[in-house]
Amino acid sequence: MSTPGHCIDAIGDVHGSLEQLRALLAKLGYFESAGRWQGPEGHGLVFLGDYVDKGPHPYESYRLVRTLCEQGLALAILGNHDTNAIQFSARRAERTISPRDAMRAALAAHHDGALPEGGWLRDHARRSKCGKLTNIVTHEDTLRRMNAEQYEEFIGWVRRLPAWIEISGRIRFVHAAWIDAAIRELDAWSAAGGAEPRVAGATALPSLGIVAPDFAQASQALRSRLDAPTPYTDRQWCDLVDIGEGRKDACNHEVTEAVAIALERLTKGIELPFPDKVAILDVSRIERESFRARWYHAPKDIPIESLALMRRQTVESIPAPVRSRSVPEKDLSPAHDGVAYPLDAPPVLFGHYGLAPSDFERGFHPKCACLDYSGYEDGGELVAYRWRGEAEFARENFVSVPGAGREIPH
Repeated sequence: MSTPGHCIDAIGDVHGSLEQLRALLAKLGYFESAGRWQGPEGHGLVFLGDYVDKGPHPYESYRLVRTLCEQGLALAILGNHDTNAIQFSARRAERTISPRDAMRAALAAHHDGALPEGGWLRDHARRSKCGKLTNIVTHEDTLRRMNAEQYEEFIGWVRRLPAWIEISGRIRFVHAAWIDAAIRELDAWSAAGGAEPRVAGATALPSLGIVAPDFAQASQALRSRLDAPTPYTDRQWCDLVDIGEGRKDACNHEVTEAVAIALERLTKGIELPFPDKVAILDVSRIERESFRARWYHAPKDIPIESLALMRRQTVESIPAPVRSRSVPEKDLSPAHDGVAYPLDAPPVLFGHYGLAPSDFERGFHPKCACLDYSGYEDGGELVAYRWRGEAEFARENFVSVPGAGREIPH
């Protein structure tokens, strides 16, 4: 893959949309023969996270991505729905990860009306204003369509995935936002053996990211992770995904939120509050008091309608006097360091933002391009980008197939 003319095909959020994934792979020239996947010569795949939730085939979609990785044809990174699933399965006080127990308790609460169990890092009992168990409902498609063994298997797999990948110093992949400071924070944590506070001379853990000179070596690094036990213990994973009240009380050592915030920046991007505590309903009818921002822009003095990386219809639902304002400087820090992504840095491909195909211009930037256009929805598209070594992205290299035919919930 390091020879001239090499090509990497990056694919946005799959979200359980198996038919669309197979169609997109076929359109890109990948096919299965006698149990082995093959692709165009000199090509490889990178999946940008979020393998489950929303779509009808979470387990089968994850297994297809996993197979492509195990056969050396693909790389995969963590998405926020993947870290959410780890949180959903993690017990705060015990600092353990228990997927089977989490599934059992959540389904009992959702279908049988049992009182939701407390003590999970991603609170099973959290309710929306209309009374729905928000975190369980968000994860419902996965919980209903996997059995306990499959769910535990999936959680074990995502715990081995990297949060970012850089290849040859020329192309980068992350789920939501490439934030150098966040990557440095996570690398410092792993170099110190996952200890908090950090201990000099501690036995280093593997980085949460993969940096490799070419695709083949990146693939070997990923397969080594997938073949070995998870490099981080339950407690260390809890540290990585635990952002919430009572964090220090739940640990027998002083743990800061810095590493969890860093991972959240990479997998969930940067969200900035609306001025004056304004709240809106997004396309999924979830109330939002903040908006997803274009992390690659310096945000100072940019109107919210230009800074928001959200669907146009959601942006237009923001009251006009608010969307024409910029975010007050006091609210930019520490969420955003105020620095734009450098134009001389390698280009970055990311997913996460759930845009509509008509929002393409909102998610396109010559150096930073979004590949999540809601492939699980009616009217959405599952999108790939075929990178051939260019320093800036080109419109003609985007490839897509129609979405899954599922309507946006109201």
